Amino acid sequence: MSRFINKSFRSMSMLSIKEWNDLRYTIKFNLPRQEETITETLLLNIKRHVPCIDKIIGFSKVAEGQNGADFQWTIINHRNNISYNMRFQAKRIKNNLKTYDSIKQTIGKAKSSPMQIDVFQTSSEAANCVPLYIFFNYLNDLSIIPNNCCSIDIGCKNQKDYRNDYKVWSISISPAKKVRCNLIKMPPTKNNKTKFNQKVSTHIKDSMPIRCLFCPNYSGITDDREKKLNGENFQDAIMQKIRDLSQDMDESEGYDPKLGVVDGIPENVQEVLHTLKNFTDSPIPEERLTALSQKFDGCGALIITEIN
Repeated sequence: MSRFINKSFRSMSMLSIKEWNDLRYTIKFNLPRQEETITETLLLNIKRHVPCIDKIIGFSKVAEGQNGADFQWTIINHRNNISYNMRFQAKRIKNNLKTYDSIKQTIGKAKSSPMQIDVFQTSSEAANCVPLYIFFNYLNDLSIIPNNCCSIDIGCKNQKDYRNDYKVWSISISPAKKVRCNLIKMPPTKNNKTKFNQKVSTHIKDSMPIRCLFCPNYSGITDDREKKLNGENFQDAIMQKIRDLSQDMDESEGYDPKLGVVDGIPENVQEVLHTLKNFTDSPIPEERLTALSQKFDGCGALIITEIN
């Protein structure tokens, strides 16, 4: 397992660097390339290049917007008979390189329509999944990158080719609860009673590169929290990294350290595994994909990692 973790870390580093360069030219030439396209391409490349990921299945787009999630990642530890579940909502940096696009968007056009982030949090927690935002970045101001990130200092001692490469920040993740808190940390104006903060410089402080989930020499969000990772505790390390990202939150703010943990395999994931077994060498029929998608409340795709 350890060699797969190392290769996954290197692969996610390279995919992140590629996305940085792609976003750079997308913005330079003012071309359309939204987070949906980036997410779909990312899932394809993860499946092709990241060995820690065993399976990815894309669902039909039924009830789009029902849960606000772009994809779910389930890590199954067969040895300990537990699963860890995360759901992701993607946002891309705007061409001004200062704000993210549509963190504050609502689902529906009515004035009373709920915010997507609230629906995303509520539906993810109801499905016992940790809600995370995945941000796609291209930065011209590198000073906003957190100084204590192990991805840009000597914490990644065995990954010298990548340790100082700021481009890995092109794909970063952040807990939805922190995104929600940061979203309203701006004083209201006369014309806008609730001014939403979508600034990259604010949200990136509570983020980390997604490749850090695979880091074999993870040193945590703070300098005094060194974490060691090996093949046997891969799932535990992922869970700890997500907890570290949420370290400033407590239970009074709704933080639940047990969120996402399931005994055994969730029923909807079991059904997907059963379906994949029956359609290994042929495309899954559209009606079956639609039925599976409904099991996930319209979630765009499912990533599965199995630890035996």
